Amino acid sequence: ELLSRLLKNVAPFVDGIFITITGKNDKVADVAELFNANISYFEWVNDFSKARNFNFSQVPKDYDYIFWLDADDMVRGIEKMKPTIEKHQTKDVFSMWYLYAFDEWKNPVVVHHKTRIIRNDGCVEWAGALHEDFKRNRIVDTYHIDGIEVLHLTDDNRVEEAKKRNLEVAKGQMEGEPDDPRSYWNVGNSLK
Repeated sequence: ELLSRLLKNVAPFVDGIFITITGKNDKVADVAELFNANISYFEWVNDFSKARNFNFSQVPKDYDYIFWLDADDMVRGIEKMKPTIEKHQTKDVFSMWYLYAFDEWKNPVVVHHKTRIIRNDGCVEWAGALHEDFKRNRIVDTYHIDGIEVLHLTDDNRVEEAKKRNLEVAKGQMEGEPDDPRSYWNVGNSLK
């Protein structure tokens, strides 16, 4: 249901769709096929960066940029994306506002910049087992796009599931990378 909502929103504005399914999910595959998406499968290993790097590796190099989203995201102002990229072709990555959480009146209460569009040349790769950290492989030129916002539109059940999953992933990262301060930040953040 969430993936269908997202793809209806973005499909008219992108040149290709590449979906990596992290587990057995026939319903996701059925929805992806409706939008002619390229589907790949990755066995979930409690590491977001491994799954996301695998997904990025599925995108052929003739695609100049990758615009990444999760199934419970929506994009406001997406019609501005291609004209903005064309106007700023020298930029490697593009950030935009991410409206992550909302109050009971649907006002955003957690908002931050998030890199969402990446040049498809290996300039960055995902790092860290938990969520959206990038490791730069070279100097990158960044541009913040005003007027395009990604909205995280999930439900309470998914939030509760994510809390448990994120704590498990964060603890695993801390055990595997005890010298990385991000490990402790992620565990603390997950507990909070």
